[in-house]
Amino acid sequence: MDELAAGTHPGRPDGAEIEVAAHGTRGAGPTDLVEANNEEDGFMDDESGGGDETRGNRSTLKSKARRLWRPEHDKMAVDAIRAAKAHVAPHGKKTKRFEQAAEIFNQHPRAVDFSINSKALSDRWSTLKKAFAVKNAAYESATGTEPSWTPAEMVLIDAVPEAQAHADLEKASRNEFTKKEERLVAQGEAIRKMAMERRGGLMRGPAAAPSGSTAVPNPSAGGSSDDEVATPARTTRHRKCAFADDEDDVVGILERSEKGQAAQAERQMQLAERRLEHERKMYEDEAARRDRAEETQQEEKKAQQELLVALASKLG
Repeated sequence: MDELAAGTHPGRPDGAEIEVAAHGTRGAGPTDLVEANNEEDGFMDDESGGGDETRGNRSTLKSKARRLWRPEHDKMAVDAIRAAKAHVAPHGKKTKRFEQAAEIFNQHPRAVDFSINSKALSDRWSTLKKAFAVKNAAYESATGTEPSWTPAEMVLIDAVPEAQAHADLEKASRNEFTKKEERLVAQGEAIRKMAMERRGGLMRGPAAAPSGSTAVPNPSAGGSSDDEVATPARTTRHRKCAFADDEDDVVGILERSEKGQAAQAERQMQLAERRLEHERKMYEDEAARRDRAEETQQEEKKAQQELLVALASKLG
């Protein structure tokens, strides 16, 4: 009975390793401690993170150190992520930014003997974002309820919208690039189709036989002059000519496109020059108007002064 009152039991760790429960409550054994650790969202093992140490093992009665991830560690993690700008990292630099965030976290004074890597920090960030989105949606749908935020969630109120805005911007940029690429591919396919159609028309020729080959009489056959055979040399020359014309056609299309772009640029330049000339003329007209107004004011002022002098001389 004395051993049970002291919170110990034969075959288990002594009271120094297991918290002694208050009177009237059930004492926590090793299995209960492990279950409590596993119920925490941020449970970290020796390789991926750390925190407060507890002891216990589900399979054996031997004690084993475990580190518990607590809510204050969430705030430290989010602060480190925002300091390294890992939540708004551009494509291809996310891993490096989270490595910097992990270094900042590990250098925190409250992270003594506590190490976390970039993979664990990235996973924890994803978990926090999802949990915050669910809780925020629940508060928005509820009426007459005052939101209750933890210190870590207070930081997420600013961090999550920043990350979402950055993700939306990158998505829009990718969509714009995809549309531009599809437009260029379509233009190239249209040019290729035109070239292939022209090549096919030139290879068939106006005097081609139904089989597609040009035929001439064969005098060595000794028969009727209506016998026809293909002429390989002429066909080869005709094919080379078709290829050359096809290349000329594609080059001509490209040249016309470049000329059109150059003409458009020239027109834009002329419009800009005319606009500048018009603005310069307006400025000169405005300056001349101001000069005339100043001259008129000076003349009126001079006339008033002369009138005052004349009146003063008469009164004197």
